[in-house]
Amino acid sequence: MASNNTSAFNYRRKLHLWGTLKHAQGTALDINPLLNPFVRKSSRGTMVKPINGRYDPKQPGTLKRGNFLKLLGQRGWTWGGRWPNPVDYQHIEKIGGLCKVPPVRVR
Repeated sequence: MASNNTSAFNYRRKLHLWGTLKHAQGTALDINPLLNPFVRKSSRGTMVKPINGRYDPKQPGTLKRGNFLKLLGQRGWTWGGRWPNPVDYQHIEKIGGLCKVPPVRVR
């Protein structure tokens, strides 16, 4: 994340739960984590990952609510930037499982 790498498939298990993450299923992406960090607020303070991440909607490459809803929200995707706590600005995932791929026509 510190290198601002966008990632998709990443096979790993959920911590303390059975099953795999949406990334391991191929239905989630993390985009530009320095510009779209993971933010968790608690009584002990605010944790930001990566540490040097900063959410600024004015910066190019930052995910924004309006653009997300217009481009992906209507196509069955959800955005971690809309979650109450933690807010995971970098995370988008397909709702309801696998992506539907249209059939390929062979001529």
